[in-house]
Amino acid sequence: MGAIVAVFGSFLPWLRSGEAQRTSYETLGLVHRLGFAPTGIAKWFVEAWPVMPALLAVGVVTAWWGWRIVAATFGGLGGLYAAILGAIVAAVEPTSRQVDVSVAPAITAIGGLTVIAGSVLCVVFRVPSADANSR
Repeated sequence: MGAIVAVFGSFLPWLRSGEAQRTSYETLGLVHRLGFAPTGIAKWFVEAWPVMPALLAVGVVTAWWGWRIVAATFGGLGGLYAAILGAIVAAVEPTSRQVDVSVAPAITAIGGLTVIAGSVLCVVFRVPSADANSR
């Protein structure tokens, strides 16, 4: 459920500037194109944002297949990515009244934190499969 919340939140409008509302992908694309992202890890963090839903999708699919460690790894990475970037943007205080940050980054961060918790639980607790119970 956390993966759905994180991905859904990433498609909601994160910023409003004037009459325009921008999703996380539009906002981070604009940050990249205008050169606001510094070099190093911050630049990579901005440029690789479209990978976040893919990481979460791989985590969900591999959890469905029962590959707990792989699912926890991909889910944890995607959740961490969503939680960090969502929290950073949610904490931004715009310097202009023309720009407003919505609640969507916080929603994305909460979804990411939920995925992280689920990933940890996936590794710590092993749920017996239906096949094992039928024997």
